[in-house]
Amino acid sequence: MLQFSMNSLSLCVVLVTAVLFSLSSGNQICEVVSTADGQYARCERRGLTSPPGDLPNDISTLDLSDNSITSLGRRDMPFAKTDIDPPVDFSTQKYTNLRRLILANNRLSYISPTAFRGLQSLEVLDLSGNNLTSLPDVFTNLTSLRAVYLNNSPHMVRADFRVFTTLRNLEHLSLTGSKIKTIDIKFHIGLKETRLRLLNLTNNGISYIQAYAFKEIETLETVILDQNALSESEIALSLYGLRDSQIKSLSLRNFHDKLTYLTPSTFCNLQSTQIKNLSVAHNFVKSLRAGVFTCVSTLEHLDLSFSFYLESINDRTFHGLRSLKSLNLRAARLRDIPTALGRLRSLEYLDLSNNLIHDLSPSSALRYLRKLKTLLLNENDLKYLTKDSFHGLQSLEFLDCGYNSLASIEDGSFKDLHNLKSLILPEVYVDSLTKEMIQGLENLTVLDLQSSTIRSLSDDVFTETKNLKSINLAGNQLQLISSTFRNLAHLKALRLQNNKIEYFDDHAFTGTNNLTILNLGVNKLKTFPQAIVSSKIQGLQHLNISHNLIATIGGVALDKLHRLRTFDARDNPFECNCDLASFVFWLNSSSAEGKDELWPSPAEYACSSPAPLKGSQIFLQDYSDCQTYPYPDGSKGASTITIPVRLRKG
Repeated sequence: MLQFSMNSLSLCVVLVTAVLFSLSSGNQICEVVSTADGQYARCERRGLTSPPGDLPNDISTLDLSDNSITSLGRRDMPFAKTDIDPPVDFSTQKYTNLRRLILANNRLSYISPTAFRGLQSLEVLDLSGNNLTSLPDVFTNLTSLRAVYLNNSPHMVRADFRVFTTLRNLEHLSLTGSKIKTIDIKFHIGLKETRLRLLNLTNNGISYIQAYAFKEIETLETVILDQNALSESEIALSLYGLRDSQIKSLSLRNFHDKLTYLTPSTFCNLQSTQIKNLSVAHNFVKSLRAGVFTCVSTLEHLDLSFSFYLESINDRTFHGLRSLKSLNLRAARLRDIPTALGRLRSLEYLDLSNNLIHDLSPSSALRYLRKLKTLLLNENDLKYLTKDSFHGLQSLEFLDCGYNSLASIEDGSFKDLHNLKSLILPEVYVDSLTKEMIQGLENLTVLDLQSSTIRSLSDDVFTETKNLKSINLAGNQLQLISSTFRNLAHLKALRLQNNKIEYFDDHAFTGTNNLTILNLGVNKLKTFPQAIVSSKIQGLQHLNISHNLIATIGGVALDKLHRLRTFDARDNPFECNCDLASFVFWLNSSSAEGKDELWPSPAEYACSSPAPLKGSQIFLQDYSDCQTYPYPDGSKGASTITIPVRLRKG
């Protein structure tokens, strides 16, 4: 008996992955979880006023975020006087394996220089969201530290970066949301011996960066200076110290009216670098002059989005950008396709969305972009597409022209786009979708025409697009579906909700054996579509027939859909009689299989008739008098009994 108990105890020890420890500070509770990366001590949101003192020594991560710790160590006495005193820092703790310490969102205003002296394995330290007024001088012994986070420190106005001098392994420094106005030579002195790769100084109100501030930090790859107050001339000066760095990414977003123009001299201090990514988005730049990016000719990704005041793009603005692959000009108030784009022969991604472009003429610069794979033209002012609109874009795979209020799509508008896989066209104001309209799209897999005015689909509309996997025709004016979707063997998702569909041909889905998602909600169906059963789409996993006019549903039909994972038939005018009995039985049986959370609550299925039962739940009716149940034996056929059922007693 004793042996059995000991074995059971051992088994419990093996199975337990979380152990609770009662802390000496106010009897709070931490949770220590065993993970593949070591012991994780979760002490966040526990109301702690000091670090816990009785956690396992082998923890690798300690999360003390969102507590009420105001200081670490004492100004007059960094160590506790006796063993009875609760620890106030980490200098006496033997956390030899601790690699991550999270102290974010406390109330720290003071940290003793020796507070972290015992944490020699520490790699990540997060002190974000505290009340520190300056960079704490606490890093001397943290030689393993790789990442320091001091974000959202609104009281920090001084930054002596020399506190990082000993951190030879530091790679990531993030100091955002503070009030550090200047970056001076101390930055260079403090960080030149580190391995700093990423520097984030977002939202500090920085208006001046000394020319040598970044000098000799040769490992620096990413610099983020978003939401500061540097002017164009100050940016040029600030970048001087990056001339010999390994800089790959530079972000200068959200300077607003501080950055109103760019000239070739702006980035010329980066001429000897191999910079790949540059963002000057969300600024008030009014013009892009000729050769403005000549000194950064190695760029592959350029973000100029949300330049709301951009008035012109010079024909030679992008001169020299032979390697540019991605260009973002979203929300730049452009009225035409800039001719300067024709020089970007390596471009693969182009975002021109949310502009004022009204015409795609045959002479458009787009025709030169032979490598372009993604083109975003949504939310412009396009009214029509012609057979020459996309001439020359033979590599295009993704095209979005949605929300342009297109009133005319000429037959063959997409005929050159043989590699197109996704066509996104919401809000198209045409009456009919025909085969000629989407001619040439033999590799198309996604077609989105939602929120349009399409009233009919020709029977042969998809005969050349056999590779379609997803069709979205939600929010149109369709009334009947004949054989339109037949033999789309790859089709997995069909969305037809919010139409006016009254009828489906019995063979509408013949050959669509891989259909898994079918949404027919908010239509005018009066009966359950027999096409779902007769077409043998037994792999259907998600079916929505809610908000229709269906009075009864047979359980036999639904029972053949063995793989259903979600089902919704709410808000139909159910007639509570014996014809509905098999459906109720099927719903109960399906819910019993553990699908309750994926299916609507029984309370959301209500009787619409007969009058005495109106508004009551279909599950609360008494079906005991019904003599013929088509479920589960399909050979019995559908019941023809229409005797109203009674409210269940009790």
